[in-house]
Amino acid sequence: MELSEDIEQVKSLLLSNPRNNLVVKKGSDLKVIKKKGITPVLDLCLSKANYQGAVCADRIVGKAAALLYVYLGVHFVYGHVLSREAQKYFERYHILYEYEFLVDMIVNKTNDDFDPLDKAVADLDEIETAPQEIQKVLKTL
Repeated sequence: MELSEDIEQVKSLLLSNPRNNLVVKKGSDLKVIKKKGITPVLDLCLSKANYQGAVCADRIVGKAAALLYVYLGVHFVYGHVLSREAQKYFERYHILYEYEFLVDMIVNKTNDDFDPLDKAVADLDEIETAPQEIQKVLKTL
């Protein structure tokens, strides 16, 4: 498959079922993950599997998720909702991306503040330690 076909496939799988929260494709390996939140992306990082060059589609991509995608070395990310902070990281690290909605910030579940994870990683900039730092933050939330 060509890159454009892979991109369309992961986007289509994400959007075709509201329970699908993350779709990752590398070569012929395709994962459709229903688990919500950042945990699925973090699990990919901690698995030590090689996702260099993968294409991904995710429901919500804020700074924390962007740091993890950069860590993984993916080639492309579709974020149905993408924050401007995530966009900055994708541009800085030359990761191709698309989005349906570009937002100033990812908000919490009550829509009255920043997402607590993105707030907690606001000053984090170290790609190499991002998975471990985000894992620590998750334990406090």
